[in-house]
Amino acid sequence: MEGLLVFVAVISKDNKPIILQEFRSNTDITMHFVVYSSLDIIERKIVEIRDSNEMTKNYLGYLGPALLGEGDYALYGWLSFTGVKFVAVLKENYEQRNDEKIKSLMQKLEQLYIKTISNPFHDPSDFTSVKFIDKLQKKAKRILKA
Repeated sequence: MEGLLVFVAVISKDNKPIILQEFRSNTDITMHFVVYSSLDIIERKIVEIRDSNEMTKNYLGYLGPALLGEGDYALYGWLSFTGVKFVAVLKENYEQRNDEKIKSLMQKLEQLYIKTISNPFHDPSDFTSVKFIDKLQKKAKRILKA
Protein backbone atom coordinates (compact mmCIF):
# COMPACT_ATOMS: atom_id res chain seq x y z
CA MET A 1 0.00 0.00 0.00
CA GLU A 2 3.06 2.24 0.00
CA GLY A 3 2.73 5.42 -2.04
CA LEU A 4 -1.03 5.28 -2.07
CA LEU A 5 -1.63 8.42 -0.01
CA VAL A 6 -2.69 11.13 -2.43
CA PHE A 7 -4.22 13.90 -0.33
CA VAL A 8 -4.87 14.76 3.31
CA ALA A 9 -7.36 17.31 4.57
CA VAL A 10 -8.08 18.54 8.05
CA ILE A 11 -11.34 20.45 8.26
CA SER A 12 -12.52 22.47 11.25
CA LYS A 13 -15.79 21.90 13.06
CA ASP A 14 -17.38 24.66 10.99
CA ASN A 15 -16.07 23.14 7.70
CA LYS A 16 -13.17 25.53 7.13
CA PRO A 17 -9.92 24.01 5.83
CA ILE A 18 -7.02 23.78 8.25
CA ILE A 19 -4.77 21.52 6.17
CA LEU A 20 -5.08 20.68 2.48
CA GLN A 21 -1.98 18.74 1.50
CA GLU A 22 -1.35 17.12 -1.88
CA PHE A 23 1.09 14.18 -2.17
CA ARG A 24 1.23 13.57 -5.89
CA SER A 25 3.11 15.18 -8.72
CA ASN A 26 0.18 15.38 -11.15
CA THR A 27 -2.08 18.06 -9.71
CA ASP A 28 -4.15 18.74 -12.82
CA ILE A 29 -7.24 17.51 -11.03
CA THR A 30 -7.66 19.12 -7.66
CA MET A 31 -8.62 17.01 -4.69
CA HIS A 32 -10.16 19.96 -2.86
CA PHE A 33 -13.53 19.41 -4.52
CA VAL A 34 -13.38 15.68 -3.82
CA VAL A 35 -12.76 16.31 -0.12
CA TYR A 36 -15.45 18.96 0.17
CA SER A 37 -17.96 16.66 -1.48
CA SER A 38 -17.22 14.09 1.24
CA LEU A 39 -18.24 16.51 4.01
CA ASP A 40 -21.93 15.70 3.44
CA ILE A 41 -21.18 12.02 3.95
CA ILE A 42 -19.21 12.83 7.10
CA GLU A 43 -22.10 14.90 8.49
CA ARG A 44 -24.48 12.00 7.82
CA LYS A 45 -22.12 9.60 9.63
CA ILE A 46 -21.88 12.00 12.58
CA VAL A 47 -25.67 11.96 12.91
CA GLU A 48 -25.65 8.14 12.75
CA ILE A 49 -23.00 8.01 15.50
CA ARG A 50 -25.00 10.38 17.69
CA ASP A 51 -28.21 8.40 17.13
CA SER A 52 -26.50 5.11 18.01
CA ASN A 53 -24.84 6.56 21.15
CA GLU A 54 -21.38 5.44 19.94
CA MET A 55 -19.75 8.74 20.83
CA THR A 56 -16.35 7.05 21.30
CA LYS A 57 -16.16 6.09 17.63
CA ASN A 58 -13.60 8.25 15.81
CA TYR A 59 -12.93 6.22 12.69
CA LEU A 60 -15.61 6.93 10.11
CA GLY A 61 -14.21 4.39 7.68
CA TYR A 62 -14.67 4.31 3.95
CA LEU A 63 -16.55 7.41 2.80
CA GLY A 64 -16.81 6.46 -0.84
CA PRO A 65 -15.03 6.50 -4.17
CA ALA A 66 -13.73 9.38 -6.23
CA LEU A 67 -13.62 8.31 -9.83
CA LEU A 68 -11.41 10.72 -11.74
CA GLY A 69 -9.93 10.56 -15.21
CA GLU A 70 -6.52 9.63 -13.87
CA GLY A 71 -7.69 6.75 -11.67
CA ASP A 72 -9.86 5.56 -8.84
CA TYR A 73 -9.48 6.99 -5.37
CA ALA A 74 -10.97 6.04 -2.01
CA LEU A 75 -11.84 8.51 0.75
CA TYR A 76 -11.57 7.67 4.44
CA GLY A 77 -12.65 9.76 7.40
CA TRP A 78 -11.83 10.36 11.04
CA LEU A 79 -13.59 12.62 13.53
CA SER A 80 -11.87 14.09 16.57
CA PHE A 81 -13.71 14.54 19.83
CA THR A 82 -13.63 18.30 19.20
CA GLY A 83 -15.38 17.95 15.84
CA VAL A 84 -12.32 18.36 13.62
CA LYS A 85 -12.63 16.18 10.52
CA PHE A 86 -9.73 14.33 8.91
CA VAL A 87 -10.01 13.02 5.36
CA ALA A 88 -7.43 10.87 3.59
CA VAL A 89 -7.62 10.22 -0.14
CA LEU A 90 -5.83 7.06 -1.19
CA LYS A 91 -5.23 5.59 -4.61
CA GLU A 92 -7.72 2.73 -4.74
CA ASN A 93 -6.20 -0.71 -4.47
CA TYR A 94 -9.04 -3.20 -4.13
CA GLU A 95 -6.77 -6.16 -3.46
CA GLN A 96 -4.89 -4.54 -0.59
CA ARG A 97 -7.51 -2.41 1.17
CA ASN A 98 -6.67 -2.74 4.85
CA ASP A 99 -8.98 -0.89 7.21
CA GLU A 100 -6.72 -1.39 10.23
CA LYS A 101 -3.76 0.27 8.51
CA ILE A 102 -5.93 3.14 7.33
CA LYS A 103 -7.43 3.53 10.80
CA SER A 104 -3.91 3.66 12.23
CA LEU A 105 -2.91 6.29 9.66
CA MET A 106 -5.89 8.46 10.59
CA GLN A 107 -5.10 8.11 14.29
CA LYS A 108 -1.47 9.13 13.70
CA LEU A 109 -2.62 12.08 11.59
CA GLU A 110 -4.80 13.30 14.46
CA GLN A 111 -1.92 12.84 16.93
CA LEU A 112 0.43 14.83 14.69
CA TYR A 113 -2.20 17.57 14.37
CA ILE A 114 -2.74 17.69 18.16
CA LYS A 115 1.00 17.76 18.84
CA THR A 116 1.42 20.64 16.41
CA ILE A 117 -1.44 22.80 17.75
CA SER A 118 -0.45 22.05 21.35
CA ASN A 119 2.86 23.79 20.84
CA PRO A 120 2.62 27.14 22.66
CA PHE A 121 4.55 28.73 19.79
CA HIS A 122 2.24 27.23 17.15
CA ASP A 123 1.77 29.25 13.99
CA PRO A 124 -0.85 28.34 11.32
CA SER A 125 1.99 28.12 8.79
CA ASP A 126 3.33 25.13 10.75
CA PHE A 127 0.95 22.91 8.77
CA THR A 128 2.54 23.88 5.47
CA SER A 129 6.10 23.63 6.74
CA VAL A 130 8.47 21.13 5.18
CA LYS A 131 9.01 19.57 8.62
CA PHE A 132 5.28 18.90 9.19
CA ILE A 133 4.73 17.54 5.67
CA ASP A 134 7.83 15.34 5.97
CA LYS A 135 6.56 13.88 9.28
CA LEU A 136 3.18 13.20 7.70
CA GLN A 137 4.71 11.46 4.69
CA LYS A 138 7.00 9.32 6.87
CA LYS A 139 4.10 8.19 9.04
CA ALA A 140 2.02 7.34 5.97
CA LYS A 141 4.84 5.35 4.36
CA ARG A 142 5.55 3.44 7.57
CA ILE A 143 1.89 2.56 8.17
CA LEU A 144 0.69 1.94 4.62
CA LYS A 145 3.64 -0.12 3.44
CA ALA A 146 2.67 -3.59 2.28
